[in-house]
This record gives sequence, C-alpha cells and structure tokens, in this order.
Amino acid sequence: SWVYGLKARYEAEGETALQPQSRRPKTSPTALATGVVDLIVGIRKDLADARLDAGPETIAWHLERHHGHRVSRSAISRHLTAAGLVTDEITTWLDDCTRYALQCSAHPRITTPIMVTIFREALTGYGYPVSHSHRQRHGLHRAFLPATQARAARTPSKPNSSASTSSKRTPGPATRRHRGQAEQSNRR
Repeated sequence: SWVYGLKARYEAEGETALQPQSRRPKTSPTALATGVVDLIVGIRKDLADARLDAGPETIAWHLERHHGHRVSRSAISRHLTAAGLVTDEITTWLDDCTRYALQCSAHPRITTPIMVTIFREALTGYGYPVSHSHRQRHGLHRAFLPATQARAARTPSKPNSSASTSSKRTPGPATRRHRGQAEQSNRR
C-alpha cells in the first residue's frame, strides 16, 4: 500500500523522502537513441540543402528505406522542433482572378482562430467578393479592389434620361432563358 511504500522510502532516504516526488519515469525505454536523432537532423539538412521536401514524412521514408529505422512522424517533428529546424508557416490569401496577395502572415503554428482572424482582416481591408454568377461562368471576373473602391463599384448610378437606360440595359432572366432554349434547339 501507499503507507508501506512511504515508510520504506523514509527508511532508505530519510526526511527527503517525505517531500513531493516527481511522477516522471526514471527511464524512457521507447526514447530514440541519440544516433537516430542525429540521423534525423542530418537527413533534414541534406534534404534542405538539395532543395527537396524535408518534412517529417519524407525523413521517415529515408530513415526506414536507407537506414532501417522506423520512426513516427510525430517523433521526427518533435526532434526537429527541439533542434530549432522548424520554421514559421506562411499563410497567404490570394484573389483567384488577379493573383493579388490580399493577406500574408507567418506564424509558428497555424490554428483555426489564427486563420479566422487573418481571413477577417482580409475581408475588412478588401471587402467581400462580389458575386456575378452569370459572368463567372464565362470566366469574366471582376478585379479585387480595396473595400472603398469595391463599394463604389457596386453602387449603381442613376441615369438622367430614359434614352441612356435602353442602350445600356442588360437582358433579364427571361431573355437569357429564351436565348439558351434557342441555342439548344439549333444544336439538335
């Protein structure tokens, strides 16, 4: 029992045995040998110098294939981080049409709250994308403008005369549907 264990420890160590003890195991039988850790770091540096993928999965493949060691990706990642070889992750939000970088930031670890925050910052700075479903089907996308210009582009201006409206009027849904039916009947 616990009391007999404490008594035995007191007899062996004296009063220091009554102090709170660490629950950490004295040995870690599954810990990687220092030679394997050095091998992980060496493979990482070799792959990075050759400008190849140097992630935990690639290192695990090299360890198993060339050196006969099977190590989990999480253990490799843990040792790479401890060796200071893990760099910050860079996130970039791009406009699909213009390829304009709306938001770019680096973080040691990407989390959902970070992604939500930087996405909202991009929306605050540039506004929500304008949906033109008919135009987008044909590959005609509007360039992404800063929020103030985008709002001005979305606000319709009122024409002064009725003559100007007839020449600039776009076909309504009924006209589009009619054109589509006419095109389908011509194809048959």
